[in-house]
Amino acid sequence: MKTNKLVQGAMIAAMFGVMSILNTMSGTMFDTLIGYFMVVPFVYYSYHSRLRESLIVALVSLFIVFLQGQLMFSLIALETCGFGIVIGECLKRKKSGGVMLFSSFIVSFIINILIYEVFAGVLGISMHREMVEMYDMIVKQVPTMKQRLSVTTFTSLIPLAILFMSVLESYVVILLTQVVLMRVVKNKIQFPAFFHIAYFKLNRVVGYIVLVVYLICQALLARYNNIVLRYLDVIAMVIIMVDGMSVVSFYLLEHHPKLAGASIILLFIPPINMALLLVGIIDIISDLKAKIMYNRKVKEGGM
Repeated sequence: MKTNKLVQGAMIAAMFGVMSILNTMSGTMFDTLIGYFMVVPFVYYSYHSRLRESLIVALVSLFIVFLQGQLMFSLIALETCGFGIVIGECLKRKKSGGVMLFSSFIVSFIINILIYEVFAGVLGISMHREMVEMYDMIVKQVPTMKQRLSVTTFTSLIPLAILFMSVLESYVVILLTQVVLMRVVKNKIQFPAFFHIAYFKLNRVVGYIVLVVYLICQALLARYNNIVLRYLDVIAMVIIMVDGMSVVSFYLLEHHPKLAGASIILLFIPPINMALLLVGIIDIISDLKAKIMYNRKVKEGGM
């Protein structure tokens, strides 16, 4: 058994070495993508191994990648190992989906801070420049935004952007790992059931609180340009949009299952994400998703 674990650990470390070389040969075009897919075998190894064994394999893998002299890929490999250990341990200890998502978020957030803040100068990354380019792109699609939100205020939301990016990255990595492992591995690894966005459910009371916060922030921001209000406004708006996205995804899952995952893309299309905001508000007020479920049960003869 120990020999088998040593062989598996050596294979994981060797895969990191091979992927690091391939990443160099491809001009570092696919470094993030490689990191995401390397999470899958590491989760499988971590799930079937003790924590100490997983940490040793992680250290060896990181040492091999570091020898290649690529700082960016070394940080991505660190994130990959972190994801692999955290998700594997959560699955092994049968932790809830919320614990798994939060733990993965911590890993992602730390790495993103290292990439976009600590080592940004060394890596040649400017989050400020990227946010300005994003602002210009959004203004071209929605010209009225320029009157309500200046570029200075928009770039001040960089910490919040990193926060949301970390949450989304954690969700995508967990979902990717779940899909691959459940299709490839014979002995199925039991994942928490809620990770599909269609089953996201915003508590009714929490939903009303978020909606009230959003409406108050919208009213106050018309008079005051306050950064705290702006942060609360963006957080509340994204939560409502995600709720609207879950309603759309749930509907697609019922009628067009193959398109259910496409609702995530809608969140990043400026004119359409406002429609998601409207759907989210309607769902909070009228519990739209529950009505869709009720109508389905009626059609099936369950009620």
